[in-house]
This record gives sequence, C-alpha cells and structure tokens, in this order.
Amino acid sequence: LLDGYEISRVVVKGAESKRKSMFYYPPSPTESQGVFAVRHGKYKAHFYTQGAFHSETTPDNDCHITAKLTHHDPPLLFDLESDPSENYNLLALKVTPDLQKILDYIIKEKENFESKMFFAESE
Repeated sequence: LLDGYEISRVVVKGAESKRKSMFYYPPSPTESQGVFAVRHGKYKAHFYTQGAFHSETTPDNDCHITAKLTHHDPPLLFDLESDPSENYNLLALKVTPDLQKILDYIIKEKENFESKMFFAESE
C-alpha cells in the first residue's frame, strides 16, 4: 500500500495505477504546512519550496541550497513532460484559462486530500 492505494499489480504486472494524483511532503511534514507539491498527470504544482543540496544546479532560485522555506500563492506550476527538471514555472508570465483550469483542479485535489489526512504525534 502507498497512501491507501494497493500498488502490487502496478509494481509486479505493470498495470495502470488507480492513483491519478501524487502528493509530496517535506522531510519533516507539519499539519500547518501540509502538502508541499501535487502532481496530476503531466503537471506538478509546488505550494512550498525550500533549498536542497541536490537542487543547487537548477536555474530556479527557490530551490538553491540557501533558499528559505517559501510559500507560493499561486503555486508554481510545471509541465513535467516538457520540463522534467522543473525549471520553468508555467505561471511566471501569464495564467491562461487552460492553466487556471488545471491549477483549480490540483488545488481542489490538495484540499480534498488534506481534509482526510491525519497527522499523528512524532514517535
């Protein structure tokens, strides 16, 4: 199981996953921040970014090792098929109606997922 989804058929037999969205947490998740990013299909939206050593070579300053935790509203949006390194925010210049529709869907998915998530105390 991964986040409530039975994935053995996907891993063993290469079957199509029932999962349509993937949720990304930081190394130390908190209820106040919740999900840092959501992927749906070829799109990934970042609601928070934070510097990381492995991201030092990216042109995105929000990910360099010295970058502080940053909340993005609207989130950063990337097309992973044409930009797998997540270097070019689709919303940086203009939010088109097509991109707004995708963004609205991802935000709704995030809200729905977080409404069902329970954060337990750290052990």
